[in-house]
Amino acid sequence: MTTSHSAVAEIMTAFEEFKATNDNRIRQEVKNGVADVITTDKLAKIEATLASHEDANQRVTLAQKAADRANDEIKRLQTALEKLEAKAGRPGAFGDRSRNGSEYKNAFDSYLRRTESGLEPEEKKALQEYKALVAGNDTLGGYYLAPADVQTEIIKNVILMSPVRTIARATTIGVASLKLPKRTGVFAARRVGEVDTRNETTGYQTGMVEINAPEMYAEVLISEQMIEDSMFDIQAEMSTEFTEQFAVKEGAEFVVGTGSDNQAEGFMTSPAVTQVFTSGSAAGINDVNGQADGLINAYYGLKTAYAKNAVWVVNRQTIGAVRRLKDSVGRYIWNPGVQNAAPATILDAPYVELPDMPAIAANAYPIAFGDFQKGYRIVDRVLISVLRDPFTQAGNGQIKFLARKRVGGAVVQGEAIVKVQCHV
Repeated sequence: MTTSHSAVAEIMTAFEEFKATNDNRIRQEVKNGVADVITTDKLAKIEATLASHEDANQRVTLAQKAADRANDEIKRLQTALEKLEAKAGRPGAFGDRSRNGSEYKNAFDSYLRRTESGLEPEEKKALQEYKALVAGNDTLGGYYLAPADVQTEIIKNVILMSPVRTIARATTIGVASLKLPKRTGVFAARRVGEVDTRNETTGYQTGMVEINAPEMYAEVLISEQMIEDSMFDIQAEMSTEFTEQFAVKEGAEFVVGTGSDNQAEGFMTSPAVTQVFTSGSAAGINDVNGQADGLINAYYGLKTAYAKNAVWVVNRQTIGAVRRLKDSVGRYIWNPGVQNAAPATILDAPYVELPDMPAIAANAYPIAFGDFQKGYRIVDRVLISVLRDPFTQAGNGQIKFLARKRVGGAVVQGEAIVKVQCHV
């Protein structure tokens, strides 16, 4: 992704004006207890200019994170596809560009319009064969997987709406849960004399982390007349509706999910994330002296092994507050990074905007920092599957589409993530 020279110049100019105006505001507050209206209004306008470029910055950040993982993901998908095609006994069986892929897509569209009983024998056979051959799909009762082009669009939009998927690690499983061995205790090495007795260095322990993939669903009602219209793109409509509902639900749970009541465990609510660094200012992320000691302590409090791949996660309002913070020598900790398609940074580390992150308030945790690739795991058990129900809403002239998906998430390495808490 590239950024135009005019946009780069605008951001850099705005940031220089922001620093000068904010410094002036601080001097006025120190001298008079409050900044004058002209200064505060000017600062607000400059901040609005910087905020207007935040969407582009997030696209750069997420694209960079996605690119870091793209090669491995492509290799994994190619291997999975080769196995699936070998099992099917017909190369290219499920590719959108293949003849059979087109047959399935057409059969799925017919299913959405006419129900399973209205399918032609060849269409029904295509659906049943595909359903039987897809590994890990345990759906029953008329559910069918959305075609690859629908699923691809859904995954793409989920990344934009729930960028935790871009910074964390996602794994597709074929069983009810993912179980991972984990070291829970370590031993300490000891010194010993040449002929002294060697005793066991106790303390080494292992455990198991289990991540379940509970079910979520979405329901969309579409009028029969819209479906009957041959020009109506029903797949695009489904994609939009299911994308929004699943993405919003996933995004919230990956951040603040309880881990109970069939929810994913959020990294902000997980008891495994124990490292917390507090600010020194009541209900704010700045310290009493206006500096960013809480964020600086969090940055250096994360172990080096995790810090090299770590990102900050914040909501949009918190980004604005962070821009005003400085270190102990008066340097701003936020820096624009639009040149050469580099993301903006906080203390030289990129940040990702998550709308589900808590807002700045007393005793709140509005900021987290960590290596989410190592710290948080997402598990996908069943991809989006669709059931067409023409009966329930028949009296209202509508068709009900029920979609389901099994997905979960949990913290697997708590020390890879730290949180910043506002002072009480």
